[in-house]
Amino acid sequence: MAVSGQIMSLRDRQIVSVLQMLNLNETQANSSSGGSVPKEPIWKVLIYDRVGMDILTPLFTVQELRQNGITLHIPLHSPERTVSSSSSIPDVPAIYFALPNDENVDRICRDVQSNLYGTFFLNFIRPIPRSKIEEVASAVLNSGDTKCVNKVYDQYVDFVCLEDEFFVLNSGNKSSEEFYALNRPSITDSEMNAMISGVVDSLFSVLVTYGQVPIIRTPKGNAAEQIGEKLDKKIRDNLQDPRASLFNQSGSMVNSGDSFGSNYYANSRPLLVILDRNMDLATPLAHPWTYQSLTHDVLENTQNQVKFVEEQTGKPPSQKTYSVDTRRDPFWSTHRGSPFPTVAEAIQNELEEYRKSEDDVKKLKQTMGLENPDLMEFDVSDNTTKLTNAIKDLPQLLEKKRVLDGHTSIATAILSQIKSRSLDTYYEMESKLLTKSEAVQINNILLTPNMGTFEDKMRLYLIYYLMNNGSVSHSELEQFLQSLSSVAMSEREEALLDAVEFVKKWISYSKMAASVVNPSYNLGLQRGGQSSSMLNKLVSGSSFLMEGVRNLVFKRQNLPLTKITLDLMEGREVEDNFRYFDPKQLKQSSTKPTQPLAFNECIVFVVGGGNYIEYQNMMDCFRKKDVGGGGVGGGISNSGMGGPSGGPTKRIIYGASCLYNGSEFLEQLARLGREMK
Repeated sequence: MAVSGQIMSLRDRQIVSVLQMLNLNETQANSSSGGSVPKEPIWKVLIYDRVGMDILTPLFTVQELRQNGITLHIPLHSPERTVSSSSSIPDVPAIYFALPNDENVDRICRDVQSNLYGTFFLNFIRPIPRSKIEEVASAVLNSGDTKCVNKVYDQYVDFVCLEDEFFVLNSGNKSSEEFYALNRPSITDSEMNAMISGVVDSLFSVLVTYGQVPIIRTPKGNAAEQIGEKLDKKIRDNLQDPRASLFNQSGSMVNSGDSFGSNYYANSRPLLVILDRNMDLATPLAHPWTYQSLTHDVLENTQNQVKFVEEQTGKPPSQKTYSVDTRRDPFWSTHRGSPFPTVAEAIQNELEEYRKSEDDVKKLKQTMGLENPDLMEFDVSDNTTKLTNAIKDLPQLLEKKRVLDGHTSIATAILSQIKSRSLDTYYEMESKLLTKSEAVQINNILLTPNMGTFEDKMRLYLIYYLMNNGSVSHSELEQFLQSLSSVAMSEREEALLDAVEFVKKWISYSKMAASVVNPSYNLGLQRGGQSSSMLNKLVSGSSFLMEGVRNLVFKRQNLPLTKITLDLMEGREVEDNFRYFDPKQLKQSSTKPTQPLAFNECIVFVVGGGNYIEYQNMMDCFRKKDVGGGGVGGGISNSGMGGPSGGPTKRIIYGASCLYNGSEFLEQLARLGREMK
C-alpha cells in the first residue's frame, strides 16, 4: 500500500475500504504490509458470495485475513453452512460480504432468524434496495433479538482490482459472453438497459473508491455513450445534496480519509474515457508476445492465478497453480510486461545468482567443518558472523528459489505452446499486418497443416481481413475456407468459421464511420534488438531450450484505443463525435469547453471486454509521458511525484467490463456471425 508522500493506487484504496469492513467498519491506520491490524484483534467469521470472493482474492492472502481477525471464511451458500442450532457460533461477530440479490438476502435472513452468529455486520457490494432492507428488518424481529444485526453497510466496491491500476467489473451473474450479449441482433431494449445499468453501477463504485468526480468523454452512437449519459446523471444526482454525497467538496471520497495516503492530484480532476470494443476488433484477436499476456492467452490466468498442466518425462501430467501478484512477486512485477525471450534470459540470470548464493553457503559449511571436521578453520568469530548472516538470509533465499521454480514452470509451459503452435511466426506476421510496415503473405502459414491450431489460423486471417478493410478477393477467401474445410474439424472448430461472417458485416457497417475512427494499428516490431544468444540458453532445472524460437523484440507503439486516450488527455482535437460530460456542472451539457483541457489522470474503460495486450500498451505509453508546463515529456514514476521535467506524471488506470483472450473473443465473433446468417 501507499506510504506517506505517495499517491494511493486504485487497489490501495479498495484494500482500505475492505480492511475497514474486516475490522467491523472502524477506521484503520495505514499499513505498508497491506494488512492493518488492530492492537487487540476481534476474532470474526467472514461469509461471502461468489462476487465477494472474486473481489477479495486478488487483495488478500489467507494469512492477511487472519492478521485481521478472520478465523473462518466460508461461502454464503456452502453446504457446510446449515441453519441449525448445532452449527451456530454464538458470541462471534459475522461479517457478510455479498450482493443484495434475492438469493443472498434470503439466505442472510434465514441466518439472522436462526441466530446463527452472535452479531451480524451486513456489508453489501452494491447499495441494498429499500425492499431488501425491510426483509432484513423482518428477519431481525423474527429472531427475537433486535440487536443481532449491528449495522448494514453499502460498500461501493463492485469491481475486481487485479493490479494497482487495472480493474474489471464483476456484476454477479454477468456472463463471460458480454461482447456477444451487447451486439447480438435479437437483444431487447430492456436487456440492453439492464446490462448498461449494471456497468454504470460498477463504474460508480470505482469512482467512489477512487475518490474523484471525473470529466467523462465517450464516442457517440454506441453503448459507451449510453453508459456515459447514465453515469453522468448518477454522479450528478449524488452531488445534489452535499450532506448525503459520497464525494466531499474537494472531490474526495467522504469515508476514505486522507490519512491513508496523500492525494497528489487532489486539486485536479481525472478524465474518464469510456470506449467501445467495436472500435478495435483486431487487438483482442492478436497473438501476444509479452509474459503476462501469454499466461492469459496460452495458459489460464484468472484472478492472478496461473493454471496449466505440467508434463515431465517419466511422470504423469499434473495440474499446477501459481499465484502471481505484483505486490508479492518482484520477478512478476518487473518482467510481466517484457517480451518472452527477455523473461527467459531474466530467469537464467536469477537462477545463476541463486546458485552463487547457494555455493557461498556450501563454502561456509566447508570452512566451518560442518561437512568435514578435519578442514575446520580456527577463525571462529568471523565464521560465526558469516553463519549468522547466512541464517538471516536463508528465508529470503528459499523464497527466491520458490518464486523462480514457479516462473520456470510457467515459462516452460508457455514455451511448449510457442514451439508446438509456431506462435513466434504468428506474432511476427500479425505485427507486420498491424503496423502495415511491409506487405505480408499469410497463405503459407494458413495452408501449412501443422503450423498452429485451427484457432490460430482463424485469428490471423481475421486480422488480415480487418487490416485490409474487407477488400480481400472472393477467390482468396474461398481458398482459405476450402483449405480449412479440407482438414478434419471438430464441431466447435467448424462453428468458428462463422466469425468471418460477423467481421464482413461489421466492416460494411463501419465503413461509413471509417473516417471518424480510422484506427492506425501499431504493435511495432524490431527484429534482433537483443543478443540472440539468449535464445540458445538452457535454463537449468527446467526442460525448456529457447533454440528454434526467434528473438522478436518489438518496438512498442500505440494501439488505437491508446492513441485516442492520449489525444483526449493532452487536449488535442479529436473527432467531434466524442461527447463531453461534466457532472459538476449545474446544467447537463455535452458541449466541451472552448479551451482545450489537458489531464494528468485518466481512467480508461472498455465496454465489451478488454485484454492484457491493450492494458500493457497503455501502461508502456504513459510510463514514458509526463507533463511539464503543458507539454509532454518522458517517464512516469510509481510514486507519482513527478517526471524528469519536474511536472506531475501522467497516471493511467485501465478497466474493462471483462477480460478476453484471443480464443474467447473469436468465439464471441463466431456466435454473432452465426446469428447474422
